[in-house]
Amino acid sequence: MFPWPIKKKYPLRVIRFFDETFTYDKKWLKEFLPKLKRKINLPISFLARANELDEETVKLLKKCGCECIFMGVETGNETLRNEVLNKNLSNETIINAARLLKKYKIKFGTYNIFVLPKETINEAFETGLAVEMKKLSEDREANPQTLSEAAIRSIEMNVKLTPE
Repeated sequence: MFPWPIKKKYPLRVIRFFDETFTYDKKWLKEFLPKLKRKINLPISFLARANELDEETVKLLKKCGCECIFMGVETGNETLRNEVLNKNLSNETIINAARLLKKYKIKFGTYNIFVLPKETINEAFETGLAVEMKKLSEDREANPQTLSEAAIRSIEMNVKLTPE
């Protein structure tokens, strides 16, 4: 039984969690997902960091009804991703996560930011990671977004912006 009357009132088809820390606590995840599956038995979708998607976790996600995961790749340029955005994610980590998702037949999408501070035109069109990701998922979705003004100010304090 779903803990809230919402399932009776609305014809839900999927549960989406917009929480970027959903896969952070493995112990909690191992307890929560089977309960969620038993109580509501609907497909789930959520956000995750690529470095939190190991084989054991992805296998559990699939078993408990995960249909789709979105990862914040932000940019195909590893230097910008790590030095400007402080993501601490290598291209290899992202590609390995994508391979695991493909192995367990979980669709995935990426969040990407275009026109980052200090980004050159060539870096904006860097395709190495994007091409590899496209090969891994026919169902890949991209969600372009821009940095908020506050995020840009925060980055400006740490990085000298130079137009190219």
